Amino acid sequence: MLPPGFCWSEVGKIEIDPDEHVVAAIRLVFAKFTELGSARQVFLWLRPATSKCPSCCAILFYKLIWKTPAYHSVMQILHNPLYAGAYAFGRRAQRTRIVDGRAGKVSGFDKPREEWNVLLRDNHRGYISWQDYEANQKLLLENAHMKKNCARKSARGGRALLTGLMRCGRCGRIKRVFYGMAKGNAHRYQCRGDDAHVGAGLCIGIGEVRIDRAVAWQILEAVSDRAVEAAIFDSDQVETFKRGSYRCR
Repeated sequence: MLPPGFCWSEVGKIEIDPDEHVVAAIRLVFAKFTELGSARQVFLWLRPATSKCPSCCAILFYKLIWKTPAYHSVMQILHNPLYAGAYAFGRRAQRTRIVDGRAGKVSGFDKPREEWNVLLRDNHRGYISWQDYEANQKLLLENAHMKKNCARKSARGGRALLTGLMRCGRCGRIKRVFYGMAKGNAHRYQCRGDDAHVGAGLCIGIGEVRIDRAVAWQILEAVSDRAVEAAIFDSDQVETFKRGSYRCR
């Protein structure tokens, strides 16, 4: 199954879809990414600008459908080397996980390019050049502030104390920081929820004042003189115990 914007020729070769409507929609994604420099900004631009984007559906048979733009659809177009005229196979791997005492295969994990099974450049006509594709991947990597879903993000400045560290108690996503327009106005931690889909709505938001003060108080208490002295004392006790254990041997 080929992604939107491509089709199989009569001799079994990959060709650009003859449907000009589909081709224009794909080219618009790449043009806007070049202009805006962010996949998310492309997605936000597409939502009010157009009502539908091409997508593939293959339940019983292959079918091209038009659906509301989604963030993951934009990312799939930008990441797929097929749009750069390259045929790739084995870009994702499976991993084994233990769930309830049973081993199960979980697929969908991206592999480094050097570990792909097959990569044939200049295999067919693409929407962008290979040089543009590599430039796009570099920019996407630079824009990826959180590489893994469970990794913590480093702070990016601002008055918020917990930028990139606070997660939503309902859905587990990273909360974002929203600052007030007026100078000195308090900021707010807000979970946008599943905003990759139109109409999903916000999740949970909370003011920063009491949270930041409580965390700051715990930090100051942890680094106070008495706490530091206690930590040094514990470290000395551990070293003494280790030396005593070694002598006993």
